[in-house]
Amino acid sequence: MRVVVIGGVAAGMSAASQAKRRMKEAEVIVLEKTGDVSYGSCGMPYNLMRLDNPMDELVVLTADDFRNKRGIDVRLFQEARRIDREKKEVEVWDSRENRIYNIGYDKLVIATGARAINLPMEKQINGVFTLRTLEDGKRLKNFIKERKPKKAFLIGAGRIALEIVHALHELEMSIVMVKKRPGRILPQFEEEISEKVEAKLREKGINFISGVEIKGFMEKDGFLKKVVTSEGEFEAELSVISIGVQPNIEVAEKAGIKIGETGAIEVDRYLRTSDRDIFACGDCCEHYHRLLKKPVFSPSGTVANKQGRIAGANAIGANIIYPGVVGTSIFSFFDLTVARTGLVKEEIKEDFVKTVILSQTRGHAYPGSSPIKIVLFSERGTGRLLGAQMIGKEYVWGRINVVAACLYKDFTVDDLSSLDMAYSPPFSPVWDPLLIAANRAKKSI
Repeated sequence: MRVVVIGGVAAGMSAASQAKRRMKEAEVIVLEKTGDVSYGSCGMPYNLMRLDNPMDELVVLTADDFRNKRGIDVRLFQEARRIDREKKEVEVWDSRENRIYNIGYDKLVIATGARAINLPMEKQINGVFTLRTLEDGKRLKNFIKERKPKKAFLIGAGRIALEIVHALHELEMSIVMVKKRPGRILPQFEEEISEKVEAKLREKGINFISGVEIKGFMEKDGFLKKVVTSEGEFEAELSVISIGVQPNIEVAEKAGIKIGETGAIEVDRYLRTSDRDIFACGDCCEHYHRLLKKPVFSPSGTVANKQGRIAGANAIGANIIYPGVVGTSIFSFFDLTVARTGLVKEEIKEDFVKTVILSQTRGHAYPGSSPIKIVLFSERGTGRLLGAQMIGKEYVWGRINVVAACLYKDFTVDDLSSLDMAYSPPFSPVWDPLLIAANRAKKSI
């Protein structure tokens, strides 16, 4: 059996590895259009902070590791241009040798990922970047090392944009951060959370402006000089565009593979596409949401790895259901950790109760305690957990994971309030903040 995988980052290499592990005699071929495979792109903003650390430290396994240790035929600089579903062939462009060839498959896995959404520009300006691929990260980091910019202009205000702002601030740049839509930062979070993030921006001297439209870029001597906006011109030596991602669906769409309502490749719970011999996984496809009971587009490194394992296994004959997501995410912003799981308010169809508590992370007499704010959503009447949001300086990741597990198993706030959670003053008050939030919610349901 020959399994061909299009794309060699998180989902693609997980799929290839799983297929080869389950069927050692299978011929597994990976087509990757860049020169990099199996890297942790989520670590790029943090890597930027350490100028002496190479971006390549984010590579988990090299192409040679996969070839020599796992027996996978990894082909770099090979771009899949077209899928012929009748002939079961992929047309490939070898960018190094500038030639086109066809390769047949028994099963095909599409793991083409997503790309950064860019602004329409007449030409590429030296000093204007997106940050999505490892090559993007290398270019941005090399620019910072060589040009040593002091004024940065960040376009976008989501999680990744905030991580980049943190990195640029650590590199001692003055920063203007803008977003197109008017209103507060992180609107998918409740105001009780986003106001803390905005306060941190002010504390760090970062100029955040909403309701700003980008009109263009001005350059001098071949490098960025100013960003032109609806709010005026801003001097900048560096600009990073971080306004979201969109799935790479072109090769699938041209082949007549069904695209879902989210704009990503439609898959069933086994990660099959509309063609039974073709699977899709990772940031190019849809993701089943356990609470909404429908597909969503939820690009994430951990989701891509999980889907890749299942797609690779199912491609060689397994029958594994992808369990789905509950919408969990987390990021660090200076000394704050911001996290959410489950539904945001706009997604909740039920009559719900919103519970907000402010507690401490450690026992009242133990040194080093800091505030943690928790927002819980629960269904009125039943008390079923619907979602949670948190912000604090420590122990946020563990508590958000507890709620994510509870959502996975359809807990109520009563169930959550009864959990036998670990207690010791260095880690929690005698009543953990989660238990306080659950008990508070119980009074309102």
